[in-house]
Amino acid sequence: MAVLKAICISEKKGTKKYPVERALLVENLGVKGDAHAGRWHRQVSLLPLAAIDAFRACGAEVTDGAFGENLILDGPEDLKSLPLGTRFLIGDAVLELSQIGKECHDHCAIFDKMGRCIMPVEGVFAVVIKGGEIRVGDEVTVLPPNLYRMLSQECAEADAVLAKVIAGEGAGETILFLDGIPRYFEGRGRELKTSVLFGRREEILAADMPCILTGGVEKASDIFVERIGSRTKLIVCGGGHVSLALVRLAKTIGFHVTVLEDRPLFAGYAKEAGADSVYCEDFSKTLQEISSDADTYFVIATRGHRYDEECLKRILEKPYAYVGMMGSRGRIALLKKELEQQGITKQALETLHAPIGLAINAQTPEEIAVSIAAQLILQKNSVNKSSRPDPAVLEELCKEHPEAVLCTIVSKRGSAPRAAGTRMLVTKEARVLGTIGGGCMEAEVTSRSRELLASAQTTELLCVNLTPAEAEKEGLVCGGVVEVFLEKV
Repeated sequence: MAVLKAICISEKKGTKKYPVERALLVENLGVKGDAHAGRWHRQVSLLPLAAIDAFRACGAEVTDGAFGENLILDGPEDLKSLPLGTRFLIGDAVLELSQIGKECHDHCAIFDKMGRCIMPVEGVFAVVIKGGEIRVGDEVTVLPPNLYRMLSQECAEADAVLAKVIAGEGAGETILFLDGIPRYFEGRGRELKTSVLFGRREEILAADMPCILTGGVEKASDIFVERIGSRTKLIVCGGGHVSLALVRLAKTIGFHVTVLEDRPLFAGYAKEAGADSVYCEDFSKTLQEISSDADTYFVIATRGHRYDEECLKRILEKPYAYVGMMGSRGRIALLKKELEQQGITKQALETLHAPIGLAINAQTPEEIAVSIAAQLILQKNSVNKSSRPDPAVLEELCKEHPEAVLCTIVSKRGSAPRAAGTRMLVTKEARVLGTIGGGCMEAEVTSRSRELLASAQTTELLCVNLTPAEAEKEGLVCGGVVEVFLEKV
């Protein structure tokens, strides 16, 4: 069992940290009141007590915080040997290991006196995944890294790039970059800095994703590279008939749906329709407080012109993938003119889809919802080159020992239905989660996955070739060539 032996902070950079009995860890920030807290990958610094004691045994007189560390842990003795992505549970707070060691540019007073400093070698850094109060003496639980837990929780606010060696030297190696920084690595026995993926990191981050970087003449490995997006989110302003129909439909096509409605009765209807979250408050106030990102889609369908205007003004201040609004062409033109006079740029207003939905001559609330959902799908699939694993697949992979084969489409040619990055999971219990397109192609991949589970082999790159003639023979309407990477997880 590991124990938190000391907590140290400093209000200003360049000043020595001093010990405190308790502190507040703030999500995606660090130790409250510490100068090194911030929205970066080195929010909290940690040192093992064993390394400090060994340094003291050499004659150094150092107090807690002398090396710039925030937290001193009694166990594990060798923090630097832990893999990236390792988690530390301290009270209600959760930290995640984000960097091992650091480069020392300016030698500190300890280095000048002793000829060395242990922080660059023995120290590690972490980000705060979940905030909470911590106290000296708290038990520290160390959890192994889980790539899929990271993908489910940390890709909303970061540029996430996942790369995997699918053939050749280092097959199965995996690395996750968040904002260009390695945050997870599975090296199949290799160290990060000697791995195939780390050596080709610049090529990986510059790739036009999703793609396969081939080995070529000199490079001995093929690498599948993809950008991982956050789950697509739909925020509906208004809880009327069209909104309720849209909520039901959007849930079936994979959106996480939030409804904003200031009338309690209609907010209740939205909850009954299956919305994941419902806010029954003032529209403008809620939109100021609610977060959004490049995978957030907004639909404005309130009960009146004044509320539409309030919502649109707030939404245009936020990041979004799409914003659409119900209303007649005349009403939309008038609203745009008013907002432009209030200082909103013409360029921002041109991103508005209004009148909303595809032109299918929709009449009923349900038909209008179909036209809106179709436009959401069109927008999502036209501009979004990121992958997002099926929620059921992610949930299973987040378990500690799933005992399954993960099947990922890494390339396709022809008219195969699913894109590169699509995943399916075949479990030891013969369950199949997600789909990579169905039909005889999926059946072949499923069968081979079960064979892989029973063998000593850990990975395989499978090519499924459904030429038009073969597709016709199987009674299918289309063919194509699909490469699927199979790996035990």
